[in-house]
Amino acid sequence: MISYLDSIEKDQEVTTLSILISQRFSNFFNSYSKAYNKMFDRKGKLFLLALKKKETSNKLKIFGRLMESARAAFIDKRFADSFLILKSAESTKIINKEFYLMLGIVTYYSKDVEIGRKYLQRGYDKFGSVECKEALKLLY
Repeated sequence: MISYLDSIEKDQEVTTLSILISQRFSNFFNSYSKAYNKMFDRKGKLFLLALKKKETSNKLKIFGRLMESARAAFIDKRFADSFLILKSAESTKIINKEFYLMLGIVTYYSKDVEIGRKYLQRGYDKFGSVECKEALKLLY
């Protein structure tokens, strides 16, 4: 039977091994980058793109979840909640035509007609959104 202290020691060994492996890979990639940059007379990081893709992917997932929550709130006629959720989605800086369409319609139904028109117009101007143009025609 493994005692509690044995399991703690084993966890520490695994953590130490994990740190050691990570450090070795870090050293390898660092020296490779330095040699590559020196060989081709360039500056900067070689592995930056992979990190940015992951960050954008996470932001995209968050944006998608927030848009779904905003739609659900809109369907339940909770326009104020939907508006706040959409404003949270705006903080991800992943804004598309669907965002402006939803925001324009939500603000229209929240009785803020002029701001709703601005959002729909912005969706049409920035993205050429036919949906935003149609909503402008129907609502105004």
